[in-house]
Amino acid sequence: MPFQKSIATYPAAGVTGQRAGLNPIAMLLPVPLAGGEDGVTVGHAVWFDPDEPTTVIMSTAQVSEAYPKPLGIVVRDMASTIPCADEATMQIEAGRPVAVAVRGDLLITAPAAATVGQKVFANYTTGALSLGAAGGSVASSVETDWVVRSAGASGDIIHISNW
Repeated sequence: MPFQKSIATYPAAGVTGQRAGLNPIAMLLPVPLAGGEDGVTVGHAVWFDPDEPTTVIMSTAQVSEAYPKPLGIVVRDMASTIPCADEATMQIEAGRPVAVAVRGDLLITAPAAATVGQKVFANYTTGALSLGAAGGSVASSVETDWVVRSAGASGDIIHISNW
């Protein structure tokens, strides 16, 4: 394990994929499994795998030419996996259960400067989230129903919601 190199004065605002607040959160049921070669990443959007409807993947290129909206965002609710090759990871291995938030309040790392009211877009080839104006367009992405609820600089933890 690496040695700690810094100490923060205040606790972190949160972690990508973490639930935000005490509002209820609606999860995708039944709980799907991570698909694809590398599984899925916490805080990314996912779609059903057309070849295996009980699994979710971070790419919809094989799903449809119309690029549908994602099912939801992968939540940071993971059961430990032994053995685990990484000391710290946000990756959920293929074949493992995945918690997918369909509705709720989540924390994510801002991919760019965020302002309240921006829409969240999901990249249909990687599942990565980005921000943009409602009704606008972001390259290789589809607009979701998630909205930015707290402002922040690129790399800050921000609150998104679709309630």
